[in-house]
Amino acid sequence: MSTPQIRVAFVDDEPRTLRAFQWEFGEHFHIKTFLEGSELLTALDAGEQFDVLISDQRMPGMTGDEVLKEVSKRYPPIRRLVMTAYADVGPLQICVNEAGIDGYLEKPWDPAEVRDFIVKAYGRLLQARSRELRRIAAGNDRWSSIQKSRISGVAQMCEALGFNSTVQTSFYQALELSAFFRPFDWSDLLLIDSSSEQELILDFLSSIESLMLLGSEFNDPCRRALFYWWMLLKACPEGQGSSFFKQCHANGTISLSFDAGAPFGDSIFDPCGDRDPKTIRRNALLLLVIQELQPLGGSLLLVPDNARFKGDLLMGPESGRATWAM
Repeated sequence: MSTPQIRVAFVDDEPRTLRAFQWEFGEHFHIKTFLEGSELLTALDAGEQFDVLISDQRMPGMTGDEVLKEVSKRYPPIRRLVMTAYADVGPLQICVNEAGIDGYLEKPWDPAEVRDFIVKAYGRLLQARSRELRRIAAGNDRWSSIQKSRISGVAQMCEALGFNSTVQTSFYQALELSAFFRPFDWSDLLLIDSSSEQELILDFLSSIESLMLLGSEFNDPCRRALFYWWMLLKACPEGQGSSFFKQCHANGTISLSFDAGAPFGDSIFDPCGDRDPKTIRRNALLLLVIQELQPLGGSLLLVPDNARFKGDLLMGPESGRATWAM
């Protein structure tokens, strides 16, 4: 059976054996040979891709079991076979237990057996890929479902607080620009249940209400916006506050450029993000900054950079002659 799409790497320290393998199986598979394991690893590190690896066991330098173990650690999808002319029980056990081989072949090889082993190993590779794709799709669906539920929960909370839809949209967009969304695994999402989700929204609401109580000490809306903004910059992970400067334009707009010197942190909309009190408080402060800026004709213009929370805070003419210096 001709299957040229299967990419096979063969490692053996004897050039004559490499030539024989290429001649024997080159018509059936895409073959590339290597005189030693380090050559194979260099090729893999440079971006070459293989579906199946066959390595001789007894070689100077890296032995076959060492090659297969290293490949299993660094490039686990590649299916692995060992070839040997000796009944080396110890190394074969290592190959099975630590390198996860699909089987072993004897020297001198039986061409039909080698072809059959390669095709079956490739079939297992395709099955593993299919399972991984299904797992990723299921994970993405669940991640998206949890995120939509959180967006809905925050929207209901904002409505109850009297924050309009424009504030909600601006908050969501600000998080997309500045927050760090964590890579996730399906197992991470299995730990999330509906009761913990409800608790998260309630904690978020509680944090907002406590911050609003602090801000109520400022009757001036401009000062209140800047108070929340200053607290937000100080709350960024490992942040040192902000270096900023004021610009007053002819139309009366106030512009404050800022750089927290640290990342914003996790988004409350990220199902796999951190949900500790500091994270919730940071998200609450961002929402309150946006809420307070709106009646002042202001906005928060963020620079897309997950490594640093920075941008410009603008206040329009509606802020009038309010005293805003902190």
